[in-house]
Amino acid sequence: MNPPFLDMLPMAIIGVDIHGTIRVWNTYTHQLLGWPASEATGKSFDELLFDEQGRMTQRQLIYELLLEAEHSTQPDWVLLPTLHRNGRSMTLELQVRRGEPDGPDVHGWLFLSDKREAMDEKTEWVRLHAELVNTYEALKQHNRQLDTVLANAPVILIELDCHGCFRFADGAGLQALGLSPEFLHGKPVETLYAAESSILDLHRRAMQGETFSAENQQGGNAYLSHFSPLYNTQGQVDGYTAVINDITPLKQAEAELRAAQARLAESLHAREQFLAHISHELRNPLLGILGIAEQLQQSHPGPGNTDMIQALSAQAQFMQRLVEDLLTITKLKSGAFSVKPQTFELNRSLERVAQWASIQAEHKGLSFQVTHNLHTPVHCWGDAVRMEQILLNILQNALRYTQTGGIGLQLEFHQPEGQTHGELKWTVKDTGQGFLPHGS
Repeated sequence: MNPPFLDMLPMAIIGVDIHGTIRVWNTYTHQLLGWPASEATGKSFDELLFDEQGRMTQRQLIYELLLEAEHSTQPDWVLLPTLHRNGRSMTLELQVRRGEPDGPDVHGWLFLSDKREAMDEKTEWVRLHAELVNTYEALKQHNRQLDTVLANAPVILIELDCHGCFRFADGAGLQALGLSPEFLHGKPVETLYAAESSILDLHRRAMQGETFSAENQQGGNAYLSHFSPLYNTQGQVDGYTAVINDITPLKQAEAELRAAQARLAESLHAREQFLAHISHELRNPLLGILGIAEQLQQSHPGPGNTDMIQALSAQAQFMQRLVEDLLTITKLKSGAFSVKPQTFELNRSLERVAQWASIQAEHKGLSFQVTHNLHTPVHCWGDAVRMEQILLNILQNALRYTQTGGIGLQLEFHQPEGQTHGELKWTVKDTGQGFLPHGS
């Protein structure tokens, strides 16, 4: 019967007498080789494990080891040939130790191990070692990159312990503050910055385990800091790390941008004020000219005067339109521009636009023709002033780019029968060259 403690050991142990007969066969040996103790006990070790061909050689080897074990305190390891049992191949290692003098019928102890499992363990160890080497090399590369950043970028990296003392400090940003890693190491923040209440406030927040970012001023520079607490194995705050960036150039650029935006806004406001002022100043005399032209037409309606008065009135109206455009621009800039729809007579709008364009075309030696399908007065709902401004701008462009020939203005009005609304279609045609071909 096996000693109970042997069945608890995670290794194969066999006890044999001087003749190689098995006396002890523990549970792990059963699991490794497949024979239960009841079947193995009492059999010869070599007969149980080896075939007929290798039995004599192994028997002689084991007997020699057993005899040598009597006179040696050092165990011997030998490699046994491959065993085949229940379709499983095993390469075993054998270690022989002499038995205790008072051991019952046990002359030697044999310890077996599966060489294949050992090789698997070795392969796994080699794999883990390779991963460790690769990880170490990657860590070194990461450290080199970090050292490069700390040496060149305006940044400071610090780590403090649970007592608020500097455990680590590095970075090119330390030079701007007149500090060095050697000077800071081991010193408490509370002592170094006793007079800097803003720094102490940030330090105390971080020591309480808060993760946050904050801006502060020091030495005339602006800094943006990111704080992260450190914890020990008990989950208690064990200090913190902080990455401190010098953002002084960024703050200076922001201040310059705000100043430029303020100057631009002031300039735009001054321009709008000037346009509004000059427009109002021009509109009053123009209204006076229009009033005088109307009085002249009423008081001196002679054939020769009518054309001149109409020309004067049209030019004044054109100038008035330009002034209205200036006012429109200022209203657009200030957000005060609005469309004011009301009932107007389409025929009168066409007459005003055509009268102005006819005079301008005559001055350039161009013909001007108006065609429309208005047989009766047509009343519309909309902003007649804005509509006429758009038409005048289009006609003005046509006059500007037409040197010979003429300009035509066409109006088509369509109102479905029985409907209260209709559709207006304005068309401006000219004999100008238009857009030049690409590359000419």
